[in-house]
Amino acid sequence: MKKLRLSVFLTIAFTFILQSALTQQLGIRSGLNYAKLKFTGSADSDLKNALMAYRQTTVYGGFLNFKIVPLVSLQIEGNYDPRGYKSEVPSYSGEGIFEGEEYFGIDYLTVPVLARVKLLVFYLEAGPYAGFLLKARHVQTGTITIANNSGYETNNYFAEEDIKDEFINIDYGVIVGGGLSFKLGPVEISGGARYNAGFANILKENESLTEAKNSVMGVYAGLGLRF
Repeated sequence: MKKLRLSVFLTIAFTFILQSALTQQLGIRSGLNYAKLKFTGSADSDLKNALMAYRQTTVYGGFLNFKIVPLVSLQIEGNYDPRGYKSEVPSYSGEGIFEGEEYFGIDYLTVPVLARVKLLVFYLEAGPYAGFLLKARHVQTGTITIANNSGYETNNYFAEEDIKDEFINIDYGVIVGGGLSFKLGPVEISGGARYNAGFANILKENESLTEAKNSVMGVYAGLGLRF
């Protein structure tokens, strides 16, 4: 009799877990990244960090959410995730003095795997991510001042350089965040904020021993369909 009760209990528990695990949500998400790099390891690292501004970009992608147990789910994402940093400090371009917008765009395909805990309309999420480098560019848009025989001449200026060879192909780190979600029938609308902390030195080996790690704050909204 005890064995029968145990078997029934295990069957019910297994059925419940299996049903919960097979409950899925497929969705899309988009938001804004505010990205910087954190430099360390060289004498001018603090100066680089102080002169750096956030690069604001649009991130977008999709997700698949698996319910594990009540209130807890596992969310796997695939995102086009532009990162890097921005600087507005005048610099020498090789032709003259450049002034304007200058940014280093380091764009990834990121794959976060997040545990999400939900209570009422609130949720917290955390987990690791892997990033796969898609492209890296150094872009300057503004004016350039050049010395000539009559003094100085200022002209509009645009330059773009492929710098992908300066960075490693894979980044990794952790994500922590939270937000709100609301159900409208089979549709769930969510919105929240995250912080992405990179653990990898994304620079290839260099003589100065400088290291750089991704640091990204973001806000986003998502739309999911449960089936």
